[in-house]
Amino acid sequence: MTESLSHALSYQYALSTSLPGLLSLVDVVDDSNPLYISEGNPDLKSSTVHHHSVSWNISGKGMVSNSLSLSYSHTNNSIVNGNSYDTSTGVSRTRMYNVNGDNDVSLSDFVHFGFGKDRCFTLSSSSTLSRRHDVDMIGTNGAAPSRTYADTWAISENVNLGWRSPNFKHNVSIVGNISNNRTRSAREGANNVNSVHVSYGLTGMCTLPGGFRINTDLNFYTRRGYGSRELDTTDAMWNLSASYTPKGNKWVFTVKGFDILQSLSNVYYSVTASGRSVSYSNTLPRYVLFTAQYRLNLQPKKRM
Repeated sequence: MTESLSHALSYQYALSTSLPGLLSLVDVVDDSNPLYISEGNPDLKSSTVHHHSVSWNISGKGMVSNSLSLSYSHTNNSIVNGNSYDTSTGVSRTRMYNVNGDNDVSLSDFVHFGFGKDRCFTLSSSSTLSRRHDVDMIGTNGAAPSRTYADTWAISENVNLGWRSPNFKHNVSIVGNISNNRTRSAREGANNVNSVHVSYGLTGMCTLPGGFRINTDLNFYTRRGYGSRELDTTDAMWNLSASYTPKGNKWVFTVKGFDILQSLSNVYYSVTASGRSVSYSNTLPRYVLFTAQYRLNLQPKKRM
């Protein structure tokens, strides 16, 4: 017998505004750093983002569902940091501007269904196609910043295959994701980017006798297409945790190990439509954590 399907069509609209920073509105030139001079702009306006989305959801009586969505957003008076760089002196002058033209559109589809005895197996797939148009203000060699733009096309596919035991005490999942990003800029001298990101891994949980439980996940992350040794990398990430719950289920003792393979760094490199950035985080990329949890359950007194 074919399971009956239910359909749901929805539309959502969201409006958000963003105010410029107070310091950006002050008509003052800050030249405390002679190589980085910033100017205020008292004529800045608030930016407004309009977001539209349409979704079509299909679901059955079993573990079968499909969601197709289309979204579009555009920004009025986007606030951007215009930059003018003098190659002969190394001096950068910055000023905040309002620009129009920022927009993005995306189409995505998510499918999920369960199969096997007691629906112990699940398979899900998420596909996305998007395009983003960014507008910026850039100038060189003393010229005032002028309007420029960059377009980024992205396509991605994510697949997840999972299994759980009938008593929900054990589970395993295999995950994989691949995405391709193509950025093209109208700015003279800009380097176009055609990058590929691939990630795949395994997660699992096993409940052992005596109140012990083990959780682990091992994932690999690969980036290619940036033309830089710092960006074109392959990293492995392995986390492992073990917990013990004595009789009575009041206490839970856990030890967690993060980044056991010591492959992560506190330096993060990224490329966007506006340029390339390097970020440093003051955090521990790898560590061991011990926790003790006590479950307190207070029942209300019964009224006579």
